[in-house]
Amino acid sequence: LGADARVRGKISHQSKDESYAEFSLQKANFDFLLCMLNRSNCADSSLNLGVSSEGRFFWKGWNWRSMDGGGMLQEFRVAKAGYNLRLREPVKLASNDGMLESSKGELEGEDTKINFQLSGRVDGEELENSIRGVSSLKLLELITSLIQEARGRMRLDMNLSGDLRNGFYRGGINMEEGMLRLTGLQDAPLENLEAHLRFQNSRLTIEKLAGQLGGGSVKATGGLDLYLNRPPRFGIDLYL
Repeated sequence: LGADARVRGKISHQSKDESYAEFSLQKANFDFLLCMLNRSNCADSSLNLGVSSEGRFFWKGWNWRSMDGGGMLQEFRVAKAGYNLRLREPVKLASNDGMLESSKGELEGEDTKINFQLSGRVDGEELENSIRGVSSLKLLELITSLIQEARGRMRLDMNLSGDLRNGFYRGGINMEEGMLRLTGLQDAPLENLEAHLRFQNSRLTIEKLAGQLGGGSVKATGGLDLYLNRPPRFGIDLYL
């Protein structure tokens, strides 16, 4: 993670004694997570997932689910060739009896402005998170090896509630005038892409997805079943 990453703590075996954990990350490097997400990222010399953060949390004995404390996410940056996303200003984190909440945050970059706010218990229960804004489609290049190049923008309006076992989504994603160059179809990019995707509970449904591929038209129907603790399950039909 880098030389300026420090984590320390103490666990008390006595229920009345205080346990604690504290951390300090200064420009810690998490590039390996982007490589795990998409192996093609590893070959990018500009790849960077950098985090600066600090905090201290404390609880009684082993009862970490009721921890108190707080901290600050000072810096967050994601970069690859031709793309740079960063946290506009620090985000405060606070835990009260195990309920962890963040102040409102904003990520910005080229053709990107995303607002978010996070809330949930430290054990992954009672999640209530929101993400809204506009993002460059180049974000998709980081997420999946199926997309070699992306241009255009997408509008995000998403809420996530529930827990880590059963996440429930609301909202949608809209794309207009997009371009995707897919792996294996580099000479025939998907152009004039228009898509309307809708979240409902744990499913992302394709309400509309249409574009031009190799001089002809392409459409898609179906959707994805989404999970927080395992990869999504695809059920998409393409029509050329």
